[in-house]
Amino acid sequence: MTTQRPPPNDALMRAARALRFALLVQGLVRWGAISAGGLLALLALDNVLHLPQALRLPLVVVLAGWIVVEFYRKVLTLALRKFTPAFAARWLEMHRGIGGNVLINAHQFERDGLRPEWAEYIAPVLSSSRSILENIPPRSIWLTSQLKKWLGGRWW
Repeated sequence: MTTQRPPPNDALMRAARALRFALLVQGLVRWGAISAGGLLALLALDNVLHLPQALRLPLVVVLAGWIVVEFYRKVLTLALRKFTPAFAARWLEMHRGIGGNVLINAHQFERDGLRPEWAEYIAPVLSSSRSILENIPPRSIWLTSQLKKWLGGRWW
């Protein structure tokens, strides 16, 4: 008896949701670490050099502008981006070393529908896509190694 595997699109939709969350958290942590580091550097510079108030204000304004721009680049663009199954398939193929465009092809075949005369050619692609997606644990998409590095930089 064979087990029923979920279609590649369902697995890619779950991967897209996990990827969106992971990239958003990573962007938020990176932005927080870099912003906190900039603020801390400005405070230390002011403490050591005893900057006059006329110089403090422009430095704070420039730093605040930079923090806002970085928030837009690292967090807001990710929050507003649409994470589709196609994006998840491309991301997984690029970052997991999956060759042959297997995931994106399977996604397109499922999205466009199966023609009866193509079924024998498409079946191996769908089967290999399902097996690849089953072997990718959802926790591996969360980018924990990169997140640990940035969290460590923020609190230590």
